[in-house]
Amino acid sequence: MLRNSSPRGSDRRYRVVKKLIECGTIALYMDIFEYIPKSVIAKDCGFNSARINKLIKNPREWKVREVIWLSQLIGVDHYLLFRLIVEYGSQMRHYRPPGSGRTAQKRPKSFPIF
Repeated sequence: MLRNSSPRGSDRRYRVVKKLIECGTIALYMDIFEYIPKSVIAKDCGFNSARINKLIKNPREWKVREVIWLSQLIGVDHYLLFRLIVEYGSQMRHYRPPGSGRTAQKRPKSFPIF
């Protein structure tokens, strides 16, 4: 449940972001954080700072309920916010989700003898 008492964010910046999303000015979900500080979103959604930083860095870490919470704060349809997040994630060429590639395993130089 949202920490904010109202279903939509009381901060006027949420209304500004809603209008910008609806008119197409905000095309990526990262643009939201240019208008609303991540600390405000974290507080209103109940995230700690480490969690919001992880979500910003790795968009595939968003949980469905978290996207719904943020969409309620902004006042937009959650499908629209999902689309923004997915489009941003697909544009991140350097991002590789855990377990998606081969990683070199280091072998110990010598095994301990008991």
